Amino acid sequence: MNTNLHFCDLAAADCPSEVPQTYTCAVLAGGWLFPAAGERPQLLKVRYDRANGEKTMLYFRARANDEWAFGLDKHPVPLYGVESIREGEPVLMVEGEKSAAALHSLGVSAVGLPGALAAASVDLVPLDGVDVVLWPDNDKVGADAMDILAGRLARTHRRIDTDLLDLPEKGDAADLVAVGDLADSAAIWKRLGPAL
Repeated sequence: MNTNLHFCDLAAADCPSEVPQTYTCAVLAGGWLFPAAGERPQLLKVRYDRANGEKTMLYFRARANDEWAFGLDKHPVPLYGVESIREGEPVLMVEGEKSAAALHSLGVSAVGLPGALAAASVDLVPLDGVDVVLWPDNDKVGADAMDILAGRLARTHRRIDTDLLDLPEKGDAADLVAVGDLADSAAIWKRLGPAL
């Protein structure tokens, strides 16, 4: 079983000093890095966990001299993991950086929607010409977000039937990977086969 339950790029202790270790009674769990692209600087999205299970996500952007500043500064919210896209291979579109990073740990091309509310506005240009497979979280919010994305893709795509994956309510790709019985990309595609 994976001990990095959030599948973060950076553990809390490795986050830049500008990122507070606590935020409104929540503890920093870790973060995910977004490479710079065009005019957008490198971004870091961090997760804070509360004792009651609630989470808060915040963005920081890279500045000169290895400093980080809070917020996106008018930059659009990007998909996480676009650098994992490989020509000629399908890419899994999942909800959240955690799920995408979990799939990356198995060598799977995956991009993460930065939350269900971003489905209507996230930049989909990196998916132009890519074979996209939508994998919603196992809940209505996740299904609705993927419905919105399906409409925005405006081309043929495939979709995972989460009912066939034996996931818990709100279960996602990270839950499936965390079980630990999937060794690599071939194993995940074999497991997903009947659900496609």
